Amino acid sequence: MKKLVYCLLGAMLVAGLVLGCAPAPPEEREIEMLGGSPGVDMLLSTSFSDIVNKNHPYIKMSVVETVDASTHPLMAEERDPNQVIYEMNSNDYISARLGMDPWPKQYTDIKWIAGWMPGVVGFITIDPNINSLADCAGKTIGIMPGPDVGTNLVVVETLKELGIYDQVTLKRLGFDEMHWALRDGIVDVIHLLSIGRWDEPLMGQPMLEEVLAAKDGKIYGVDWPHDVLRKVYAKIGFSRGLAVAVPGSLPKEDRPFELTTLVLGLACQADADKELIYEITKTQTENAAKYQEYFFPLFQMTSETMVEFMPVDSEDEVHPGALKYYKEVGYWPDLWENGLWLQAK
Repeated sequence: MKKLVYCLLGAMLVAGLVLGCAPAPPEEREIEMLGGSPGVDMLLSTSFSDIVNKNHPYIKMSVVETVDASTHPLMAEERDPNQVIYEMNSNDYISARLGMDPWPKQYTDIKWIAGWMPGVVGFITIDPNINSLADCAGKTIGIMPGPDVGTNLVVVETLKELGIYDQVTLKRLGFDEMHWALRDGIVDVIHLLSIGRWDEPLMGQPMLEEVLAAKDGKIYGVDWPHDVLRKVYAKIGFSRGLAVAVPGSLPKEDRPFELTTLVLGLACQADADKELIYEITKTQTENAAKYQEYFFPLFQMTSETMVEFMPVDSEDEVHPGALKYYKEVGYWPDLWENGLWLQAK
């Protein structure tokens, strides 16, 4: 009997020592996600945050709606780098790194975690006689509101390079207003903003679909001439990707047309903790297939496209924590080197 008692006491002691040596579970990490304005930006940000919350044991995300994604690097700079990540697009990223107006300085500590969704910025019209911005003398073009910075600066410089700037009326309109103005004949040409791979027919968006329905599908692509854009980029020191919308991107358009590229993605500050960013990268990449459960057009997002869509020109622009994971699974550098972004440069 004594032997049994001693055995039980010994087993309890061993169990206590083993349990006592077991590592404590990690503390919950609360991360603020700067999500952008309502629309695709916030949709991507909330989808990402929900995926992490449901699939990671201790990282908990909360999404903050912001005025615009262009404010995110400045907002992040004022926060603990281990408590904030943010939605970013490639155009804002490029201009922020260069310190171009309206950025007050060069933001060189932005690091990418993932490329979420590619897209395009171009032009469309309801006039079949307008095939290019070069055909817009005497026409009215609807562009985004605000000063001549970023995309608006590129538009202005394109018209100047074409020699028709003084012959074109630029009307600054909100996104919805722009489409209504085209539908009602108030403007002749407006921006085309679309998400989706630019090497496949472009995906529609609700406002475009509304105008297509009103005009029996008779909307046509307008070339943003690449030869002119290359001169503009050389002049202003700002370079974006160039792409061609494939036939079928618009119902009645049977020709390809030239436009520029855009990538939406996930970024953080350079000094964010490497292991934290590794965990975030691993969780969202392994669960990439779940994005389409939130928004069907995100079916194009896969674990591989997180790297294929990465809008960077060198490894140094990717956070070391994200890079560690991508190298572990064999995605880097091959998927990036053969991905959409570098192909469009």
